[in-house]
Amino acid sequence: MKKVLVTMIALMLLLSACSSGTQATEAVETQKQNEVEAQKVVLTEEIDKALEEEEKEVAYEPEKTVSDNLIDSTRSKISGIELTEDMTNIRPIVVMLDNHYGARPQAGLSEAEVVYEFLAEGRITRYEAVLYSKFPKKIGPIRSARPYFIDKALEYDSIYVHVGGSQQAKADIKNLKMAEVDGLSSGKNVFWRLSHKKIPHNMYSSTEAIRREQARKNYRTTYDFEGNKIYMEDHDIDGEDLASIVFRYKYPSKGDKTGYYSGYKYDTEKKVYLRYVNGKAHTDEASNIHLQAKNIIVQKAKHKILDNEGRRDVSLIGEGEGLYITNGKMIPVKWTKADRRSRTIYYDNSGNEVTFNPGVTWVQVVPTELELEINQ
Repeated sequence: MKKVLVTMIALMLLLSACSSGTQATEAVETQKQNEVEAQKVVLTEEIDKALEEEEKEVAYEPEKTVSDNLIDSTRSKISGIELTEDMTNIRPIVVMLDNHYGARPQAGLSEAEVVYEFLAEGRITRYEAVLYSKFPKKIGPIRSARPYFIDKALEYDSIYVHVGGSQQAKADIKNLKMAEVDGLSSGKNVFWRLSHKKIPHNMYSSTEAIRREQARKNYRTTYDFEGNKIYMEDHDIDGEDLASIVFRYKYPSKGDKTGYYSGYKYDTEKKVYLRYVNGKAHTDEASNIHLQAKNIIVQKAKHKILDNEGRRDVSLIGEGEGLYITNGKMIPVKWTKADRRSRTIYYDNSGNEVTFNPGVTWVQVVPTELELEINQ
């Protein structure tokens, strides 16, 4: 294209030079001049056209920004997992799961998109699972509500599933007008006890049963919540190596020779963290799948014992510190939550909101003083 332009321009210069000759008669000179000018007009139009074509050939493509790489409506706004159907009219289910030794293993965790692990009474933890794009046929054992569990459930504008709760939790659910499904007030077609575990560690349900109860109570179907920032494709982070991490919630004692600890080990081939409980693979009771996490958040929060029963207050509104872990690396983060319904937002040291990798996220909510056992 450049050679064509050079040739055209040279021809214009030659024509201009010819127009300055003085040997011809005035009439002939005038005629030549007019012919030259006419050819110059034609050449100018051809040059302009050639330039336009060249610009099309080298059209500028803007560099993709982070926002261009975020998930779209074809992905779950909770996990970034690809959706197989339209989920705009399906509210997430947030369900409380028992983690007493008599309740293990749990069913439904392998199909959750986000799972929280919290301390409850007696240094026993409880799981809070966010179910959305998958539909477990067996969920449980299901246990009771606490106020700080509610703080997380509200972030997803969810159908909150539990079996009873503390007095404060039950008051909060009523005052906040939560869409709840409670095992203490629902029929046997919604919750049922299984005989392979002892009461109170044997209450189960299913996605289908919960959705039926949601419809019976005429709860709103559309949701209104803001999801985290999630990449469309996998991204590595620039952080310190993290091969494994352990959260030791309860040390062994005379009455409990094992205690309780959970943790994760990085699988370099699958690029996920495999989850372990007391050193053994943490599997789903229904599917027997070894539970795994693409993202791990360690959220450090102030814990306070409230009564003789060991009930806790966990400060999830405000701000604090923690870690974001993915693809074998970890970075320090800061978290903020403006009020009970607001999303918890995680920021890196540069003040940028953390963008998650697509996949399952586990959030370990731990006391600020808990010592993390990290292997790099």
